[in-house]
Amino acid sequence: MHKRLSRLNERLLLRLSRTTSSGEFIPEVDGLRFIAITAVVLHHITASYLRTTQRLGVVDLPAQWWDVFSRSGVIMLGYAGHFGVQLFFVISGFILALPYVRSYRLQKPRPHLGSYYLRRLIRLEPPYLINITIAFLIIILTNPGWRTFLPHYPASLTYLHGPIFGQASWINGVAWSLEVEVQFYLIMPLLAFIFVVRSALLRRLLLLTIVLAQAYWAGRFFQAGQHPRLDITVLHYLQFFLAGFLLADLYHEFAARGFRRRFLWDALTIFAGVSIFAILTRRYDLYFLTPILIMLLYAGLFLGLVGQFFIRQRWIVVIGGMCYTIYLYHFLIIDLLAPWTMQLASPDRPLRYDFMLQCLLLIPAILVISAVLFVLFEKPFMALSRRVGRQFRPLLAPAELPTTSVVQG
Repeated sequence: MHKRLSRLNERLLLRLSRTTSSGEFIPEVDGLRFIAITAVVLHHITASYLRTTQRLGVVDLPAQWWDVFSRSGVIMLGYAGHFGVQLFFVISGFILALPYVRSYRLQKPRPHLGSYYLRRLIRLEPPYLINITIAFLIIILTNPGWRTFLPHYPASLTYLHGPIFGQASWINGVAWSLEVEVQFYLIMPLLAFIFVVRSALLRRLLLLTIVLAQAYWAGRFFQAGQHPRLDITVLHYLQFFLAGFLLADLYHEFAARGFRRRFLWDALTIFAGVSIFAILTRRYDLYFLTPILIMLLYAGLFLGLVGQFFIRQRWIVVIGGMCYTIYLYHFLIIDLLAPWTMQLASPDRPLRYDFMLQCLLLIPAILVISAVLFVLFEKPFMALSRRVGRQFRPLLAPAELPTTSVVQG
């Protein structure tokens, strides 16, 4: 029986493991994705719980998050989960910058732009278009006023909802971050010229300065929703992608010298994680420091003994590899299932246990449904993207091959 279960588990893991478009695979990165997608899912379960049960009264989210999250430690954790999107942005910067770091450090040609854009188009667009269309069909079937959503469908399909309407997509609210990601993909090859700077110290100080300056400027420029059509653009979040650049630069240095993992790096992980949480919940005036703290958090996870062991666990890596599908569909799944699961909520039960029950009901459903959708709608395009990437392989040395992108895997 044990051997059968072990073989079944192995087959399931293989079936759900993602295929990278370049053939290069860093399992720790999918471990980081796991942390980011877990945070986002918990945030949206928390929001659904508060709106549906009115456990803390009638709340208008996201406008009133700041008014309610401090009333419960569990809700505070759920609120902080919104920062999972920024965690994804740093991973995106890291993954896409890494081949450029290698090419400049090894004095080899830059990654092939044709391969860079074509593989992303094949890998990311079909699953996204399928998701937006499914979400729109659900709206048509469940909302009598669905015609109001008609103009939002093409805007969402083309990643232009934020610039056109000045708010997140009406079709699938989480798609706003993918609009930001796509904008970053378009300008990333230009941003990568920063790695032309030969001096490692000067290059890293320059990146650090740009990250902090951009973060401080964005915090002032975008406060209070004064620029809604620019708010959901890469201008608002560029500092997080560039923090990923800095992480990629340091990662390449450590990889060249050989990783030396110590518990001291685990202490850095704890420090960075606690600091981020404190800023999000108590000292929002220090928010401009968060891109650097995420970089330190990830560096600690890469190099720490406990952290590296955790993010390399097989199921964590597999779930992290499915994060694009989970990200695209989790909000829809919560929205469809919550009316039934929330019927089991009770004001007589302590809030933390009541919320935990919802997590126990919704998270397995999200994982199972997302796994099926991953196999049906995402993994086939991973394989196709990899085949296309192989056609460019004669043009690129192995060290120059671009790796995959991030929220999208």
